[in-house]
Amino acid sequence: MSIASSHIQPCLWFDDTLEEAARFYTGIFPNSSIGHLSRYSEGSPGEPGTVMAGEFTLDGMTFRGINGGPAFPFTEAVSFSVTCRDQSEVDY
Repeated sequence: MSIASSHIQPCLWFDDTLEEAARFYTGIFPNSSIGHLSRYSEGSPGEPGTVMAGEFTLDGMTFRGINGGPAFPFTEAVSFSVTCRDQSEVDY
């Protein structure tokens, strides 16, 4: 595979709120969905049933996410730039 044919996909690091964030953002943007979510099982390092990692699509762009713990907090340093038609769309 050459670099020119590869696909770059953003990966966002969460403490333990990946599923909550995915539901929030997919509820705002059209053409959005939650893809596969990998959950911890019995005997794994995380609480069984909670999300470990996953994918979600926002207006056609797919993101990966990981609940990696508090080492790298999700802050306002990460943002989504959205072009809006008018103020009512911004307010939405």
